[in-house]
Amino acid sequence: MVTAVFSTRDGRPCGFYVAGHSGWAAAGQDIVCSAVSSAVLLAANTLADELPAGSARCEDGVFALYAPNAPLAAPVLGGLLAHLRAIAKQYPHHVRVMLLNRNGGNTNV
Repeated sequence: MVTAVFSTRDGRPCGFYVAGHSGWAAAGQDIVCSAVSSAVLLAANTLADELPAGSARCEDGVFALYAPNAPLAAPVLGGLLAHLRAIAKQYPHHVRVMLLNRNGGNTNV
């Protein structure tokens, strides 16, 4: 299962951690993983110029990003959150989305 965990600050998303494999199909043929990966990379690339060094990492099927002070972070991550929730609604046994209300807690970037 793909698990996405979003951190919030003042009720707005400021970071996320995404890990896992959906198990919908074999690696390389999994449309659910592809949809999640594409959305995550779009959000990260959109924010890339606003991120300080060390605020994002991608390795071994795990992607984490933390940008509490980036002006575009809340709307971009809000869009990512809505998109991943829509995927999770369509594939509830393959994607899980959680929201942490930690008022800006770092998602272990």
